[in-house]
Amino acid sequence: MILRLFTKGEPGDWKIRSEMKEQQAIKILLIEDNLGDARLIRDMLEDAQYQSFSLYHAETLSEGSHMLSDGQFNVVLLDIGLPDSMGIDSIKAIKDCSPEVPIIMMTGLDNEETAITSLKMGAQDYLVKGQVDTGLLLRSIRYAIERNNAAADIESKQRFIQHVADTTPDILYILDISDHSLVYSNKALRDVLGYSVEEINLFGDSLYHKLVYSEDLNRVLEYGERLYSANDDKILNLECRMRHRDGRWRWMDFRSVVFSRGKDGSTKEILGTAHDITDRKETEERIRASLLEKELLLREIHHRVKNNMTVIFSMLKLQSRHVKDEHYRSMFHDSMSRIKSMALVHEKLYRSGNLAAVNFGAYLKDLANNLFMFYKISADRVRLRTEVADITLGIDTAIPCGLIVSELVSNAMKHAFREDETGEITVSLREIADAGTARTDASFRHDPTERQHEESGSSSPDTGIELTVSDNGSGIPADIEISQSKSMGLNLVNALVKQLHGTIEVNRKKGTEFRVRFRI
Repeated sequence: MILRLFTKGEPGDWKIRSEMKEQQAIKILLIEDNLGDARLIRDMLEDAQYQSFSLYHAETLSEGSHMLSDGQFNVVLLDIGLPDSMGIDSIKAIKDCSPEVPIIMMTGLDNEETAITSLKMGAQDYLVKGQVDTGLLLRSIRYAIERNNAAADIESKQRFIQHVADTTPDILYILDISDHSLVYSNKALRDVLGYSVEEINLFGDSLYHKLVYSEDLNRVLEYGERLYSANDDKILNLECRMRHRDGRWRWMDFRSVVFSRGKDGSTKEILGTAHDITDRKETEERIRASLLEKELLLREIHHRVKNNMTVIFSMLKLQSRHVKDEHYRSMFHDSMSRIKSMALVHEKLYRSGNLAAVNFGAYLKDLANNLFMFYKISADRVRLRTEVADITLGIDTAIPCGLIVSELVSNAMKHAFREDETGEITVSLREIADAGTARTDASFRHDPTERQHEESGSSSPDTGIELTVSDNGSGIPADIEISQSKSMGLNLVNALVKQLHGTIEVNRKKGTEFRVRFRI
């Protein structure tokens, strides 16, 4: 590198220039009142092989501060003993004037305490004049600039991260759970709960008792215990109520993870977020209250429907006592049993935890037992057997199914056995993989010796229900066509199966078996 010797510009301004481009030179401000030391610095810079410098010289701190305010410098070489400064306090004066410029302190005394203090105050390096050579000076300048650039880059990224953190509506925090102190929080802490970090830390060991709702305190303490023993990548959630600075309670959703550990490996600090979910909780509470109100109303409706049906049942029962003709009295009894089966559905729904559906297996057992008592069938003569799975059906399906069972069981009680015969009636309910053919009309399918009626529609495998009512009595006569029967009961069964879009099969080989299949 070709260099010119020092040229004297304005008073106090010495420059080293090369024939390289000016913008490639490192611009140095030397604040030194000893001209001999200044020349020595000049000579060292002149010996540089691969870098050009522009050296500006000031003999006092005030002159150097003025030059800093007028221009940008890459580095400042600062003498510790200037006529208008108090030692290392010069660092503060330079930082006040130009916070971003790196400073290298230069002194004639090798004092370790002074060097450490200088570095703490913001100096990048500390050089003893009598120990400095060209290589050391150039390395110090390069390192100071690189460290300063790295620090500036880190500071820029930190500012960006802090900006992101402060514009996030959720609280971001680092909590030391060993001493219950808040290490860090973004500004959302004040926005959401009204506190500063300092105010939170004033609570000390009573932090949780001061901030957490009493009913939630045990869960919060358990949450802390779980975090204390959690793995590093384990994210733990907690919802609890926190006291706002103005005394209001806010619902908060916490998500926390282990941030640092102590020497024994136990959790020391946790990193987490806290989201205000008060509005959501209040909305949920309003919805819950509204649903409870509607549930009570619906339960009352089922209760009243059941009561009204019971009244109708009682009226028919009273009226039937005045009917002398046995045929008409039987019609009254059939109507009463149908009303009873529908009322029982509403009774089950009223007492159930689910107002939209009924446990149909339990319902069938009660219905069959009620029918036996209603028709005064002796258990010694006709035994009732129920094989029902735990199946839940909606009210729109349960009522027609209940009526079907009521009709078929009633029919078996009245016609399957003579007065001197004993036998058994079986009611079964199970899930099946193929519910058969969904039809627009009920299909009566008989055993292979009989013809089939009303076969229409398409079939495909589907999960469904199979309901069977059978007896081992004398059976339905072969000359009776089930689908064309004039019996109101069988016509009603036909209509109900159609309503369910199902199929019905009748087997007359061993007594009578009705098998109803439908999809759910």
